[in-house]
Amino acid sequence: MKKIALIISLFALAWSSSCYAYDFYAINRQGDTIYYNFGQNNTVEVTYCNTYYADIDTGIYYHGEIVIPDTVEYQGKKYAVELGKNAFSYCKQLTKVVLPAHVTIIPQYCFGGCENLTEVSGFQRLVRIENGGFGNCKK
Repeated sequence: MKKIALIISLFALAWSSSCYAYDFYAINRQGDTIYYNFGQNNTVEVTYCNTYYADIDTGIYYHGEIVIPDTVEYQGKKYAVELGKNAFSYCKQLTKVVLPAHVTIIPQYCFGGCENLTEVSGFQRLVRIENGGFGNCKK
């Protein structure tokens, strides 16, 4: 009986810790919480904050205007910020995003379903918009 309880407890712990799609979060200068996953070569990627891209039920999602910083510091180390796949998918209340100047790629479905997104600015070196990068953006 104790083995079953231990197995169930371990399963629950593993499941609950995997409910979030991010490695860490940081607050930008404007007071917005931005979620990140570790990338390659001292980079991090902006990601969504829950298992569902825009968790409207809990209010945890990107909305309004978001300024993505060029770099972010985590545990004393500085990382260059890139965009991740689905980072802002279905954030229907997102209206404006200011990207780091060094961003070169808008990944797959990064802004897919952002119905009220009217402006994306800040980038200076954009070379590619991947499939669905702005899919179903109405404005």
